[in-house]
Amino acid sequence: MASAGRTNEILNTSILKALNKINLREDLGLSVTLLGDDFSTIIESLSQKYNKKVVILIDEYDEPVSSNLHNISLALENRDILKDFYSGLKTAEEYTRFTFVTGVTRYAFMGLSAGLNHLNDITLNEKYANICGFTHDELDKYFSAYFPQTLVNLKNDGAISQETTLLDLRKRILSFYDGYSWDAKTRVVNPYSLMKFFEESAFIPYWKNLEPSTDFLYKVISNYTLDLLPDQLQNLTQGEFGVAEVGGLAPVAALFQTGYLTVDTIAYSERGEPLYKFKTPNEEIRPIFEQLFKNNLFSLLNKDPLADGIKFKQILDSGDATKITEIMTSLYSSVPAKHHRDEESFYHGVLHAYCWGILEFPPLSELSGGVGTPDIILFFDDGLYVVIELKYLKPDNPLKPETDEATLKEILENLATLALKSIEKKKYANAYLSRAQKLSK
Repeated sequence: MASAGRTNEILNTSILKALNKINLREDLGLSVTLLGDDFSTIIESLSQKYNKKVVILIDEYDEPVSSNLHNISLALENRDILKDFYSGLKTAEEYTRFTFVTGVTRYAFMGLSAGLNHLNDITLNEKYANICGFTHDELDKYFSAYFPQTLVNLKNDGAISQETTLLDLRKRILSFYDGYSWDAKTRVVNPYSLMKFFEESAFIPYWKNLEPSTDFLYKVISNYTLDLLPDQLQNLTQGEFGVAEVGGLAPVAALFQTGYLTVDTIAYSERGEPLYKFKTPNEEIRPIFEQLFKNNLFSLLNKDPLADGIKFKQILDSGDATKITEIMTSLYSSVPAKHHRDEESFYHGVLHAYCWGILEFPPLSELSGGVGTPDIILFFDDGLYVVIELKYLKPDNPLKPETDEATLKEILENLATLALKSIEKKKYANAYLSRAQKLSK
């Protein structure tokens, strides 16, 4: 289905052409003019011809819809064509031994209740958790013979140090291409990237050759950029990322199904319902995901990340509290009102994402240090380290609209003092004293 959905006419014609090709090749003698009915008839005729049940494989079943999310009316027209076509699967069920369907996401099976409601979604079924890549044991079993020469090639190219061992190489391969999981237990290596790596002896993001259209993903996440902050990628139920209607695909669902995110851990609610936490799988995917996120974030905030990064670093270096206040006010004021949430994690997440997008090194968030957990640590190659502690006036203590400026200033100063005392009391900066040329908080 990958190239069949540019228009609904092309989709309809392409499917009929594919069905008629089977009809002619197998000399079934049918007149192929109706999608669902003739699909069903072809399955039945093949079964009777060979006296065997038919195996049906459909790759990218939803592509005619996914590739047209920028044009919802066309996506819906294509969905209706596919609904007609896939209805043939249900009609011919008694002649079918096995049907296997892949796609980007379920779209509630795109409303194809007549055709696909008998299929079993195995995406998150742990029995099938190892079928889409190489397990670590398979990596050792099938590829260990390639390790020595690959190690030599990488050393000769200067891509790794001469001291690198075979064990070091294995760890690096896993850091680049491993990490995909659907059950939070079994993790597999991207098979395409792994084989390309051994073919070319280079740590390259080969996945770029396979990634879905960024136009499709931009369309999906453009209105949900802040939903991709780290604190928003956890405690999600299957209902929140597994099923979607056309035009209402959630960003985590799209990014999970397309490989930008994978299952990190699974916890359980008091009712026993699984709650999923997601993360980027590996070093191959992380920079691609970050770029996708940054582009959307700064488009949302209407900011220039390069200019902001230079300015922010200079102000942090100077320690000018007034200018830092101005930048923070501008940052939070630029977030559209519909994205605001009355919780500290919102302000933490926005600041983390902003720093992530404009600075040369990603921030460290809630990384244990001293005798506690600092909110954010920023660091730079010139030895400047910045410790950030956020304090939030809880919604159960809201400011009254008539609060005068002097009272407001006192409240903010008290919060700032509390934050500074937390940094000093819990010794958040101690872990960086030996490395820092300059420390700000």
